[in-house]
Amino acid sequence: MENVRATINNGLIIGTLSEKSTEIKQIEIEKEDKTKMTCNAIQGNIVISTKNGDYNLRISQPEYNRKGDKAKLYANMETLHNSYVSAADAAKNKDLTPDVISATVNLGCWDITRTQIKWLHLLR
Repeated sequence: MENVRATINNGLIIGTLSEKSTEIKQIEIEKEDKTKMTCNAIQGNIVISTKNGDYNLRISQPEYNRKGDKAKLYANMETLHNSYVSAADAAKNKDLTPDVISATVNLGCWDITRTQIKWLHLLR
């Protein structure tokens, strides 16, 4: 058992944004120098529907990283939160069209039920 290592498996999910339940919250993060910093974070869930089924992904993306720099993925998540249309929203308003998105995800072997978005490609 001394040679057991955690592994990461990457995957790509491409499909229709079926549901979107996200919000911007104020959170506190701990920086590398152990100081605390308050910033915005986009948190919630999205569901991507594909021909192989629906994938429910949890989102929690702080605006800043542990170094105190602006997080690269935050701008994509902010666009998703503010602009992208889900199939559920389109069903309520026939003038809207649901968006197709692509999410690169990784699955850690220590917790196969936890899917983490590594990169989100917003396809319009």
